[in-house]
Amino acid sequence: MDRLVRRASSVLGCPLDSVEVVGNGRMMAKLSSLLNNTSHPLQDTLTALGSSFSERLLHPCCVKERYQQVLKV
Repeated sequence: MDRLVRRASSVLGCPLDSVEVVGNGRMMAKLSSLLNNTSHPLQDTLTALGSSFSERLLHPCCVKERYQQVLKV
């Protein structure tokens, strides 16, 4: 995908953001909209995952080892 973005950037003649940057931006926008919407069903879950010391979201506790492997990647 990054190769495709580089090719499109050269065709357009302007720098484009990488797939990772765009994905992170959209993910943060979605999370912030969920946190701001009090009627959303996941809002309580997300606020419970928030750290009391910083503005970060903490990983939920995993019971099965295969779920822990996914979070480490």
